[in-house]
Amino acid sequence: MDAIRNWLHTYSELSDAEWTQFKGHLYSEHLKKRMCFVMADDVMESVAFVTKGYLQAEYDDGSGELRTLYFNTPTWNPVVADLHSLINGNKARFTISALTDCELITLKATTLQRLYDEHKSFERLGRRLAEHQYLQAMDRILNSEAEAPE
Repeated sequence: MDAIRNWLHTYSELSDAEWTQFKGHLYSEHLKKRMCFVMADDVMESVAFVTKGYLQAEYDDGSGELRTLYFNTPTWNPVVADLHSLINGNKARFTISALTDCELITLKATTLQRLYDEHKSFERLGRRLAEHQYLQAMDRILNSEAEAPE
């Protein structure tokens, strides 16, 4: 849990009382290799932080081929979520599955929304994490365009 707090601290500082409240809503989840955290067309009910292992987000490109969108690791992109589904309550656009056995720390989306409403620091944390996710997505897009053959 300390590693998660330290990582979150880089985005927004939570007081000890806020951290204690937040920590009280977290639970551990184990995914075996090939298990899904979320399937495309399901609604995201939780967001997670990967503490061990590797996950992969994939989507069907329309021709039946699965394409990798991104990876989650403990040190790079540890937030596991389809933000479109998590934020809007829509169906997930991609599947997130374990490439290895994984350990996750999970938080219910409804609890996250309640924390946003109750504490400005959580709202700030959520915004900064969303900004981080956006920047990573833009990097992936720009890097893939730079590598695309002409």
